Amino acid sequence: SDEEACAMSGITIKDLYEFWYMDLMIDGAILFAMKQAGFDIFDGKKELIMGPGRTKQIGDIFGTPDEDRPYKIVDGQIVHYSKEFLRQLHIESGYYAKLQEARKNNQPDIPIPKLSEEKLAEVSRRYLLVAEGYAGVKIVV
Repeated sequence: SDEEACAMSGITIKDLYEFWYMDLMIDGAILFAMKQAGFDIFDGKKELIMGPGRTKQIGDIFGTPDEDRPYKIVDGQIVHYSKEFLRQLHIESGYYAKLQEARKNNQPDIPIPKLSEEKLAEVSRRYLLVAEGYAGVKIVV
């Protein structure tokens, strides 16, 4: 229950509701900015913490392609503009299956293979599009 969760974490119900309010306000701002930039988002991750004097604070980054996973629907297909694009590359290459097999056999994780220059350029292009759209400025690299 909310009460049990609050007791375990050392916060009050009022604190919980204030954290939820912060979360909703941040989510709304991120979704608005991403929609303005032409993206949808799957979800988001935010770390809200209790700071000095029991002030409620944001404890980590948010609103990035890795935290909020922007995407677009193009010709009926989901096009990822986040770390999900990288995940899919590693699944398609067979790396993920090999990693799972190593872990299943209690072996050390196998090294992540290097991506081709073409794939690295595509990752960069996608992250840059999100950054430019989100910030509303052209980024020169």
